[in-house]
Amino acid sequence: MRFLFGGIFALAGLAMLISGIVTWFTGSDSTEWPTAEGVMVRADVDTRTSSGSRRSSSTSYTPDVEYAYVVDGTEYTGSRYEFIERGEGRREVIEARLAKFPVGGKVAVRYDPDDPANSVLVPGVPSALGIMLFMGVAFVTVGGCVMAFFGKGEKPYRRTYRLGGGRRGRGEGRGRRS
Repeated sequence: MRFLFGGIFALAGLAMLISGIVTWFTGSDSTEWPTAEGVMVRADVDTRTSSGSRRSSSTSYTPDVEYAYVVDGTEYTGSRYEFIERGEGRREVIEARLAKFPVGGKVAVRYDPDDPANSVLVPGVPSALGIMLFMGVAFVTVGGCVMAFFGKGEKPYRRTYRLGGGRRGRGEGRGRRS
């Protein structure tokens, strides 16, 4: 069971690492993407509340945006603020970020030249990505250690049955042999 737990933990970490590395490269590339002039359609604060134990709950706030832009005569809409959606504990922080993008105002939209539908308002590698990569490495390390050190002594569960009504075969019982 511990081996399985370690494996699941390591796989979750590996998924975080792969996702983080892909985001790192895409975020890095986005600073070089062409810019299209767009119009801000929506700039709201998304509120998410998650409940923890009995009485505790936490609320986080994220930007909820929509913008329209045109590339080579084709109109697109985008909803990506930055490459990692990171929640903030204070609504004012998100409101201050969104103040730079007033609804109806013009915005600079970075778009992928190979896929113009892929766009972002704030290009680059977000600082929260470092936390994601660190957590991925930690999960892989802990999962690997659990599998390597604590999973060794595990034996598969096997039920044994005795044949012949519980009596042992010839020469296998206790006592003397005749």
